[in-house]
Amino acid sequence: MKLQPLIPVPVGAALLAVSLLAAGAIYARELVKTKSFEVRGLLRLLRVVAALVLVFVISLRPMRESHDADVKLSNLDILFVVDSTISMWAEDYDGGERMNGVREDIAYIMMMLPGANYGLITFADHSEVQSPFTQDTDTLKAVLGTVSRPGSYTAKGTNLNTPLHDLESLLISSSKKENRQAVVFYFSDGEITDGSERETYENLAYYISGGAVLGYGTEEGGKMRDEYYGYVYDSHFNTGLSKIDEENLQEMAQEMGIEYLHREPGASLGPILTRVQSQSRMVAGNRKDIVTYQDTYYYYVPWLAGLLLWELIEVLWDLPGVRGRLPFRKKERA
Repeated sequence: MKLQPLIPVPVGAALLAVSLLAAGAIYARELVKTKSFEVRGLLRLLRVVAALVLVFVISLRPMRESHDADVKLSNLDILFVVDSTISMWAEDYDGGERMNGVREDIAYIMMMLPGANYGLITFADHSEVQSPFTQDTDTLKAVLGTVSRPGSYTAKGTNLNTPLHDLESLLISSSKKENRQAVVFYFSDGEITDGSERETYENLAYYISGGAVLGYGTEEGGKMRDEYYGYVYDSHFNTGLSKIDEENLQEMAQEMGIEYLHREPGASLGPILTRVQSQSRMVAGNRKDIVTYQDTYYYYVPWLAGLLLWELIEVLWDLPGVRGRLPFRKKERA
């Protein structure tokens, strides 16, 4: 329950208190004046008190919280695939780690494509579906924030085939939903460091309507810190460097039928997102993560109206000029 007072609560409470005191004083004066107790008089006092309380409650504008909102949603299923191998923590993105750029870009994409469903896959030594398609962007950002650098002593190297199965599974699940468009954003530096041969991504193109492969890193390379925040060294005890492999990333983008873009600080994602937006449309949907508030004052209005009608009838009952005209009251004899 939430209150949205029409007038400040202290003012409303003060007016209610003054009104109740006035009603009580008038009733007490009538008792002293008539020196007799009448049930009608007490009922009239109770009606006035109840009416004043109802007016005060209505002025508070009580609202009911709802987590079930009918809204217009995008028909996009946007899937983020994030390379979280140790090379993605190399320090050659705006003076910081590449993963910082990934998080910034994902937050920007979600801001520019509101109302879509979002999914998240991360992969290092193995692939993990961190979040199936959801409209809860806050949760997805929180999950992405928990992704940590892998252990440098246990890491098996980068294999770009690792997320293929999970990626295909989520794309197939999206294709089974009516009127959905699947969009993929793939975040990686393109390095393959475990000696594997990259498998083709061509089979995924059928399910993908748009998106991009986004490449992070530089040709000069960046140093990587391990889980103890010291630097990673190669087999010759030299500081290890991770360099972007754009050839792999460009081939992957071509196979999936989407664009490739090298990410640099300040570079715009606008043109890509504009093309994605042009493929989307808004559809009716329901979101349980959106909090809305519904007025409840109308619950009290019929009671207030009934009390006022009762009071009106009582007033008419006591008017000599209309007594004989009331259909429910017998005319008094002369």
